[in-house]
Amino acid sequence: RDIRHISTGAMLRDAVTRGTHAGLSAKEFMDKGALVPDDIMFEMLDELFTSSEDRTSILLDGFPRNVNQVKQLEILASKHGTSVEAAICIDAPGKVLISRLGGRRLCPSCGAGYHTINLPPKKEGICDNCGTKLIVRNDDKPETIKHRLKVYKKQTEPLTAIYKKTGKLHIINGAEEMDKVAEKIENIINH
Repeated sequence: RDIRHISTGAMLRDAVTRGTHAGLSAKEFMDKGALVPDDIMFEMLDELFTSSEDRTSILLDGFPRNVNQVKQLEILASKHGTSVEAAICIDAPGKVLISRLGGRRLCPSCGAGYHTINLPPKKEGICDNCGTKLIVRNDDKPETIKHRLKVYKKQTEPLTAIYKKTGKLHIINGAEEMDKVAEKIENIINH
């Protein structure tokens, strides 16, 4: 199955790095751990859908995040002759999320991702690919993570009820080992 994986977070970070209008508008929200306004998100997604029309499926990672986005995503998908097939919720306790997010490291030069526990670089704090010093993203700092969890509880958690009602919701235990979580996601996507 031909699937294009789109991490909305990576899409936003790329737009910030490139200094696009949407990226610069999004940066102030991202730095605070707040959700990026819908109009900015859908401007970027419409471009991605247009560039992906030759593919059978798109996997949106980290999207939608609020009730309005669910509705707008259905409209956008329909505009491009497709629909939302499934929604995957990776459910994990706050402690697990804080540990996983807080351990993420990113190479600002080549974009390689690492984790202090689950995927450490060969040399601590240095990118294996290009030797650049790794950074902690602003949205992975402890105070921002705690704020993100509050935002999730208020704005994103209600989406599970919407997708459950449509029969499209798949809940995965995110506290399991990362490779088990990945395997379960792959099984959902491939069926």
